[in-house]
Amino acid sequence: MRVFKGILSTLLLVSVFHGPVLAQDPDLILSHGSAVTGAGGTVSAAVNLDNNSTADEIQGWSFGVCVDPALISIDSLAPGTTSLTANNGNPIDFEQLNSEADGWAMGAVLCFTACATLPPATNYELALATYTVSAPVSSVVDLCFCNSVGSPPVNTVIVVDGQSIPPTTICGSVTVSALTEFVRSDANGDGFTDLSDGIWLLNFLFQGGPIIDCAEANDANADGGIDTADPIYIINYYFVGGSAPDSPFPDCGTAIGQTVDSCAVSPSCP
Repeated sequence: MRVFKGILSTLLLVSVFHGPVLAQDPDLILSHGSAVTGAGGTVSAAVNLDNNSTADEIQGWSFGVCVDPALISIDSLAPGTTSLTANNGNPIDFEQLNSEADGWAMGAVLCFTACATLPPATNYELALATYTVSAPVSSVVDLCFCNSVGSPPVNTVIVVDGQSIPPTTICGSVTVSALTEFVRSDANGDGFTDLSDGIWLLNFLFQGGPIIDCAEANDANADGGIDTADPIYIINYYFVGGSAPDSPFPDCGTAIGQTVDSCAVSPSCP
């Protein structure tokens, strides 16, 4: 986090963090991304800005995102791709990300000498937030913009020509879904770990054969990828007394760090 000092920075940031509340501008759209995860899962989502005006040149922004700390926690915050390059290919002059239990906020100024602005365009990525979800399965946790994070509170505004303009805001959400149970190394989904699983993976890797949509099950050695080491791991376990696959094995279950996308279907598990 960079802290800017001096009279110039103070004058410029007055319009970012404080000022009258005006009507939302329909051409400036600030949106928080959405994601799906299992209970206890970790997800990342970006805050994006669309500048649909015909002439507005954006000089900076500030916003707050409120969360329910009973349902979700903020793990980390990082500047988005736009914040890292918008100052003529360089990081912006001022960028501050702060988090509290019930939300997080960002303040940004592209260039203190007005040397850079954001012209009309879409999908400006301002920041990336990573969350861990503690809400139960079937919950939908809202991630909405607000003007109450921080002391003093940070207003959600876009700065154009030195004026603070409230954008139209679109909430994000995290949907908590049940995770698919699987057996690690049961690549062909027949309920057993044996030579056929090794052959199944080799056929997929080298002959373009079919694969079941459960990367967790196919990752026999639990190293985070699917490659030649996985069929070799299965064959070593089955024939020469090699190490057994990591949990969940030999029964159906879920894995630490598993996501909804990492195992969509597992025929051998209910």
